[in-house]
Amino acid sequence: MAKASQTGSGQDMHRLDARMKLSISSPVKIDIVSYLADVLVRVATHPASRVEELLPDRWAKLVASERLVESVAQ
Repeated sequence: MAKASQTGSGQDMHRLDARMKLSISSPVKIDIVSYLADVLVRVATHPASRVEELLPDRWAKLVASERLVESVAQ
């Protein structure tokens, strides 16, 4: 991997590194920015007993089911 000074900002390298780690560790390909933004909002009110729903693979299913419910309700 190239050094941050060679490729631009170090922040860009950290974003890329985070995306690579999530894509390797998660069997589901998700947008890391959307995932983190949504989970940070949900975590304040999400029951601790159901925290596993916020893991990347389960989160993707949760969001998909919520979108399906919204589209049926319209």
